[in-house]
Amino acid sequence: MKTMMELLIRVQQLRDCCQRTANNPQLAQGEKESPRHFKLLVRGCLSREVLWTYDQLKEADPELLQSPHIFAMAVLVDTYRNSTPAGRKKLLAHFPTPPLLSRRRNGRLRTSRPVGLRCRPKRAECHAVHA
Repeated sequence: MKTMMELLIRVQQLRDCCQRTANNPQLAQGEKESPRHFKLLVRGCLSREVLWTYDQLKEADPELLQSPHIFAMAVLVDTYRNSTPAGRKKLLAHFPTPPLLSRRRNGRLRTSRPVGLRCRPKRAECHAVHA
């Protein structure tokens, strides 16, 4: 859900950027199209239900647009509440969360989410070639 909220915030920021660039006479047409295409890419990452709720709330309650974080949370809560149980599972599975990792540290079991993956290369075995 955090990823979806960040994407909704980004869509709103890009919407504002598109409005500003459309009203800027100093920009060429191609420069005005660039933010619009990027906004469409970000919108493509979200589910249809979330986008439908986003568009509905944007028209119904423009006061929420003053704060991107509150607006994104309102969209997610409204989408979740109006979904069926199967739709809720689908919404939660849209961006899967990584599995929990279990580690032992100082004799205690510690469970956490992976922060980053470390790549440890295997040590190559060197073999001498005899001719």
